[in-house]
Amino acid sequence: MSHDIPVSGDQSAPVPVYNCHVFIKKSEGKYQARFANIEIATITAGNERAALSQAVANFKSHIVECASAGNPVQWLNPPLDKEDDEVERLIPVHL
Repeated sequence: MSHDIPVSGDQSAPVPVYNCHVFIKKSEGKYQARFANIEIATITAGNERAALSQAVANFKSHIVECASAGNPVQWLNPPLDKEDDEVERLIPVHL
C-alpha cells in the first residue's frame, strides 16, 4: 500500500503528498491526536484544531527528517485501529 498520493499537472517536478492518518479523542478536557499510520508521539492540545495543527507539523517534520537523512519512512502497515472513543481524520500533507 502506497502512502503518497500521485500528483499530476504541468509542474516540472511532482509535489509529494502524504496521508496523515490521525485519531482524535477528548479526554479530561483536552484533545489527543494519535497517529494511525506512523510512529510519532501523541499530541495533546486544548482544542481539536490545535491538536490537528500540531499533528500535521510533527508529521511533516518527521517525513522531511527521513528524506533528508536518506531513510525511508517507516509506515505502520497495517495502520493502528481506531478506538471507540476516537474520531478518524485523514489529512493530505504537502511537503
